[in-house]
Amino acid sequence: MADIIKLPDNLISNDDRQKLESYGAHEIARGRATRFHWTESEQGDPLFEIYRGGAVEELVLQIGRHREQDEYYALDPSGQDLTSGSLDHVMAQLDRKLAWDHGES
Repeated sequence: MADIIKLPDNLISNDDRQKLESYGAHEIARGRATRFHWTESEQGDPLFEIYRGGAVEELVLQIGRHREQDEYYALDPSGQDLTSGSLDHVMAQLDRKLAWDHGES
């Protein structure tokens, strides 16, 4: 008989929400983003979004958590996968990408 595992309705814990908000603030402080925002996917799962720009801002990326794979993932504005894995891994990969996009070596 297989064990049934039910993930909580809130896929992203309060601790991880704080880590993501701190990460968003870090990117803003570095000048790589202008704001972050919480929203939901079409399935009702939480998504953390990072934007850049002024009057005409653009979505830079979204971070969410897969229910089935039990891992974090990041998507570009078109919905293409950027990276996945532990939250720390995803944030580190995105930090390098945003630094590169911002012209940092």
